[in-house]
Amino acid sequence: MTEQLVRFSIFEGLGPEDLAAIKKLCKTKKFQKGEQIFKEGEQATSLFLVCAGEIELRSRVSYYSATVEIPFEIKVPRAVFGWSAVTHPHKYTLSAYAKEDSEVLQISQADIQHLCETNIRLGYIVMKNTARIIGGRFQTLQAALAKEIQDRLRSKDSLA
Repeated sequence: MTEQLVRFSIFEGLGPEDLAAIKKLCKTKKFQKGEQIFKEGEQATSLFLVCAGEIELRSRVSYYSATVEIPFEIKVPRAVFGWSAVTHPHKYTLSAYAKEDSEVLQISQADIQHLCETNIRLGYIVMKNTARIIGGRFQTLQAALAKEIQDRLRSKDSLA
């Protein structure tokens, strides 16, 4: 499993000893197609690493009096999700569902936090990599917002 962990971007730059320590924290978990893994707004109790299958992240959107979840992103093998487990305030920002039968590695929030606090170098690398992952999410959101604004401006231009 240590060889498998090195493939996840959140662990990039960690050595074999660090990966062995993380391996001890991992639990393999399987989810059936359509199964909810966690819900937006819940306490972030685990970090997840996709080994097989696909995980769909969804965002709640209110429209008039209804609230629906819309697909936001698909996580495939070697992807990380549930990074809210390693960042304050430890609340999931999206909901996660198995898009197909999937297998993930699950690391509890308490375990990864303890490891990062007791091994400062490892903690720094994990947090640096987490910041990069969050930055990627921010860029995705920024691009979606820019597209929405452009579409609305084009729509207004066509009405004029």
